[in-house]
Amino acid sequence: MPVMFHRVSPDAEGLHVCHACGGSLTDVVTKDGCEEDWTSSALDFQRRVAAAIGCGWGFPIERVPVHVLPYLFGLRLMARLFLSGIPAGRLCEVVARKLGVDPPVGRRLSGEKVLEKCRVDERMMVMAGLEWMMAGWPDNFIDGCREAHVRYSDLFRNKFPPPYWLHHVAREHLLSKQPCGSGRKKGGRKTRFQVPRKMVPIPVLDGLGEDESRLLEWACVSWYRARRVAGLRTRSVNRDLRCVYGFIRYIGKPPWCCDERDIDRWSEEIGLRRQLKPDTQRTYLGALKWFLEHLGRQRWFRRECPVLELPRVSEEQLIPHAPGVRGGNVAKDGASPGPVGVVEAQESSSDVRTMDDREKLERCLLPVRGKRNKICDCCGRGMPKATRIFEGKSYCGTCYAREFAPVPCGKCGATVRTLGGRGPAICQRCEIAGRKCIRCGKPVPRASLTLENGVACASCAKYFKPPVPCAKCGAPSRHLARAFKLGIDAPVCPKCRKPPKETCSICGKSRAVRQRGAEGKPICWSCVRAREAGFLCPKCGRRGIRRNDEECEDCYWNGRFQLLVNKGLESLSVDWVREGWSAYAKERARSIGSNRALLKLKKHLPLFQLVDRSCRGDAGTLDLDALFMGLGSGGLASFGKPWRALSDLGLVPPMGSKTMDDARCMERCREMLRTAEKCWYGTILEGYWTHLLRKKDAQVAKGWETAGFAPRTLAAYMKAAVHFLEFMGDPQAEDTKAIPLSRWSRDFYNAYPGYTASILAFVKYLNIYQEKMLRS
Repeated sequence: MPVMFHRVSPDAEGLHVCHACGGSLTDVVTKDGCEEDWTSSALDFQRRVAAAIGCGWGFPIERVPVHVLPYLFGLRLMARLFLSGIPAGRLCEVVARKLGVDPPVGRRLSGEKVLEKCRVDERMMVMAGLEWMMAGWPDNFIDGCREAHVRYSDLFRNKFPPPYWLHHVAREHLLSKQPCGSGRKKGGRKTRFQVPRKMVPIPVLDGLGEDESRLLEWACVSWYRARRVAGLRTRSVNRDLRCVYGFIRYIGKPPWCCDERDIDRWSEEIGLRRQLKPDTQRTYLGALKWFLEHLGRQRWFRRECPVLELPRVSEEQLIPHAPGVRGGNVAKDGASPGPVGVVEAQESSSDVRTMDDREKLERCLLPVRGKRNKICDCCGRGMPKATRIFEGKSYCGTCYAREFAPVPCGKCGATVRTLGGRGPAICQRCEIAGRKCIRCGKPVPRASLTLENGVACASCAKYFKPPVPCAKCGAPSRHLARAFKLGIDAPVCPKCRKPPKETCSICGKSRAVRQRGAEGKPICWSCVRAREAGFLCPKCGRRGIRRNDEECEDCYWNGRFQLLVNKGLESLSVDWVREGWSAYAKERARSIGSNRALLKLKKHLPLFQLVDRSCRGDAGTLDLDALFMGLGSGGLASFGKPWRALSDLGLVPPMGSKTMDDARCMERCREMLRTAEKCWYGTILEGYWTHLLRKKDAQVAKGWETAGFAPRTLAAYMKAAVHFLEFMGDPQAEDTKAIPLSRWSRDFYNAYPGYTASILAFVKYLNIYQEKMLRS
């Protein structure tokens, strides 16, 4: 007898046979391996199902029989709960802890809606979890769902009503006590319809009464929540809402106050004047149709408007506008042209539309496959929905089970159904595994555009399409969008979507308008915030700008500022550096405020950390050579303020002191040596630097003055030597071998007279130590 989990028979041997592959469940070896506890619980569940089928009754609660059909249907719903995406991982971990086995860490279930298509180890986990739930029904089921945060909506996502024995338990323990669309404010006052935070703003119509505005808000919020409960993403729901908002702005009244003529005018507007593509026209009109149908099903709307009859969007109105279609709007062979201006608009649109749009329009007019196809191409019988569409043909459930045979996937071994059992077959999961976008390289589980050399993700698909001219300025762009808040219904470029700036009536600055005053005067965002400075902060007890319900703006930035100061203290180990960091942070907060000081301290914290690492010995003496080596060629140019703050405290030398200049000059010399390592004269310059340091050490050993070899003088000598070597070129080249050193020196003096005094020491060094290399 076929069961939704495995094929079982009355004899005991059939309990160990897998329905998908026919192998033994006890001897199966999978890629990840099945644990013995999972297998044992799965076999116990098989026996429970077999007993229910044998006697025709199931017993979720002792001595409370349930007919086998609703009993198995409830088990099917709970099995789909394990395979329903995000809640599945949490529920599997909870059940694994209850059973005392290791949870499946590092991977999730496949997400298949049919259990037979999953791997064997996944089927074992699902059946073991169901056995644990049914063993202590309903306590284990309620505790597991609550611990895994599984709600009533996660369990009953499909349109079929759940069985009574499961629905009674889930509704009592897993359903929220508040009805859909209701909520409570903190003060305790009940609000029926509260606008969701991610919902697009509702349009404001001039001349609309308070009651009509309230009904419009309720209708939009109710439709938004109904679509979200149905499983649609926020982005898709907001897209459909914008389509409805465009219709409301166009007719200037709520949708329930319009008639079919308004819908016809809206269809002509988007199809003929705005020249939207056929697919986009169907999206606009389809969203309006679903919105009106949703209103007709709402009891609160029928209670508010008992005698009002809502308009309907007919199937003929859903057909897009294009030349040669919808004859009532197009003049054919001298026939009546229809409304005034439509023919002219349509003639102009015929020159603009491309062949791709015509092909899309023809596809829109053909019978739609999938959800809207009502006839099976194999047996010719009617069906509410096609179970499978293969090679352009639709198959009902009966023909699909008969014609498509299960075969193993060539990569992962999962069960795949193909027409006639064709092979080798690849499942959808293996087909898209490792697929990446050809532009950005990100994984693409769902492609937005399929090309000859690969697929593109949703963010990169627009870059493979030709740019379209902006409806406002005419500039070609790939980033066109509509700005409904600014009243722009046509797709425009990002430059045209920017809100216009006006002179604020309070501060006099040219900024974007946030609000309008009593006389319509513009007010910017900064001035609006200043007006709202009546918030009493519960943390500090002062009035200020509200950040959230718990603190004001000043308390928020002070908290973040103190976190950064503490983070800096934890990363520093030298006492005087920690003292300087604390003093500098307090000075910045006192002078420019916590908000701006936070941004400055993030940039200056690396300097204090570098100073901390440059300290030597137990006393923490600062090594300036190590400091400048860590700073690089930029030096202290970006850290003027923090260094001056440390020097004012007497912790480091001042910026312009002789000690700092000497360290800076020595670092400049080392930078020239590092740069010269890649050039032909790197060895010569390194020898010259060693020669200068040797002469300086000799003078210091004799007790002579070192003014001739001060760090600034050494830097000048090294700079002149680098210029001379670059001016001379490689001495091994053919065009420079025959030129003596004396001629090179004379030419260099004439070209760079400012280096005459600094180059003499280097020329003397070349004549003595590098005579063989540079001799002509």
